[in-house]
Amino acid sequence: MMRLRTVVPRSPSPSALAVVVALAAAAGAVLDARPAVQTEAPERRYLIERIDDAAVAQIHADGSETLDLLVELFTTAGDAALARYRAQRAAPLLAGGGVAGSSLFELRQQQEPATALDRPLYAGLYPLERRAPAPAPPAAIDGIALLGSAAYARIGAYGEPAPAGAARPSAMLVLSHPTDIGFDAEYNAWYTDNHMIDVARSPHFRAATRYAPRRQLAGAPLGYLCVYEIDAPYAPELHRGLMHWLTETPDDFRQPMPETPSGEGVLTLDLWGYFARIWSMAH
Repeated sequence: MMRLRTVVPRSPSPSALAVVVALAAAAGAVLDARPAVQTEAPERRYLIERIDDAAVAQIHADGSETLDLLVELFTTAGDAALARYRAQRAAPLLAGGGVAGSSLFELRQQQEPATALDRPLYAGLYPLERRAPAPAPPAAIDGIALLGSAAYARIGAYGEPAPAGAARPSAMLVLSHPTDIGFDAEYNAWYTDNHMIDVARSPHFRAATRYAPRRQLAGAPLGYLCVYEIDAPYAPELHRGLMHWLTETPDDFRQPMPETPSGEGVLTLDLWGYFARIWSMAH
């Protein structure tokens, strides 16, 4: 019988994205004080979707790509630059077809990498319509420093994801990759079938969706992405509630992270943070 233990997030090793973030960083944490969030007993929800590479290949045997989400990470020089991004990138994507919605989130609490940014970090999430082609790479925008832009395919979902263009008040975004490429299958099976669900069942978390990168459009390569949707405005208590759930709340569903023969966890974090919604628009 498999022995159960608490899953504790591990420290990441450097990745291309982590190096880019570190170069843009300075001392200080990115936090925003908001009203306390009460913890609550999460109800059980069920895995609603899991798509593996074989299923994707079978569905799209005609050679078309499976693309479900465009993700762009960038820092800005201020509100004027952010307005230019909305006018020169977000609006044309929505108007051009193939994009079902647009949601912009601002980083409020950074867990990984350890060095905080000296500029606000934003994540633009654009759900793509079925069989939509990959969007065009972003053009340079004055005041916008692009960290990475990539098109993703959905590989698993749990809970009650919000409709495109109607994002919840906050989100936890996690970019990661397998520590050892030889353990890609173990990393993905544990993350999608256990860890993603475990985290999504914690207080105020309502859904989680995992994505695999399919096409890098610009900037540093982005790894696997998990978007956790939260039904409460950002507050530091969200993280404390999650850690209480993962480390102090017994649950026989929770499984330990698999390890490589050298004793390393199969998951390496690139970026882990809590984001507040800035805007959300449907096509």
